[in-house]
Amino acid sequence: MPTLSEASPLLRAMRALWRMLVSRVAHGLRPAALVSIQTEAAQDASTVLVDLDGRVLDPPPHRWRRWGVRHWPARSVPEELVLRKSWHQPPMEPAAQRAAIELRGQLQSPFPPRDTLFFWRAFSQPDGHTLVHAAWLSRERVAAALPDEPGKTPLSVWLALPPGGPQWVPVPDAAWQRVRRWCRWRSALNGVLWVGALALMLAAALSPSWHLRARVLDATAQWAALQPMAAPALASREQLTHAVEHIRAFDELAAQRRDPVLVLDWLTAQLPDDTHVSEFELDGSTLRIQGLTPNAAALMRRLGEQPGVASVSATRAATKVLGLGKESYAIEIRFGVDPLAPGATAASTPQPTSATP
Repeated sequence: MPTLSEASPLLRAMRALWRMLVSRVAHGLRPAALVSIQTEAAQDASTVLVDLDGRVLDPPPHRWRRWGVRHWPARSVPEELVLRKSWHQPPMEPAAQRAAIELRGQLQSPFPPRDTLFFWRAFSQPDGHTLVHAAWLSRERVAAALPDEPGKTPLSVWLALPPGGPQWVPVPDAAWQRVRRWCRWRSALNGVLWVGALALMLAAALSPSWHLRARVLDATAQWAALQPMAAPALASREQLTHAVEHIRAFDELAAQRRDPVLVLDWLTAQLPDDTHVSEFELDGSTLRIQGLTPNAAALMRRLGEQPGVASVSATRAATKVLGLGKESYAIEIRFGVDPLAPGATAASTPQPTSATP
């Protein structure tokens, strides 16, 4: 049954992307260090400068670019201690190819398994085959040929693979483990420094927002503290507002109502002498009157022609009163916004002129 990784190409691609990201981050956090390998030609003081991955730096960096870079001295393995072999590997999957090379290295090693150090490098060829360069070492023979000098720092041992190529590999001894521990410690320190720098940048970016949030919280707390103190004043203000609204409503209602005395004075001035009123009802801008008049239609027409009157209508039909020669009327008068004409006064009544004897 195929596994999930085999059945899902997307999952395999995501895993490969994750490995690449982790590798890039680890490479970015790796400390700057160089390894100076002393080759066999000691009389010429020949050295090879490589990085921690074993890549030869050709040409070597300038001196000013080496400032602050840790230098690790190292030695190369004498060629008489190395058993080398090269062969072509047929095309196959990377995992199968790795397993085949490791198996061949175990089977063709002339040293005991616990004493064997096996190194190999694979290079793709244009025809699809893979060229493999392999090397075998004996731990005991390397330790005997390159002993550590007493009182000095142990030097790591490196091997060129292939010979004269641009790549070197370290021998996993105690000196190389010391270099790796230093690299891990410096990588962790670099990671902490990077995280601290990012945290400071994030804090600087979010500091205005934090200040604004603190101000909002402080304002909210002050508002909550002021509410109980301002409750009596707010209640008084609400009562005052209601009172003002009632007064305004009363003023509007009073403005709509007309003065009954003025309306009665106006009505008295407009009615003929042979017309009398038996009922008088004033409701705001509406006046209802009932009584007797010789001609109800003429009375309605006369009242409707007066300034300030919006409409005049009969609430019921006029009826003739027998024996009086008059009509019983019921009229509703609606006043407009214009003021009524002033009623007749004694001063406006014409007086007869007196003749001098």
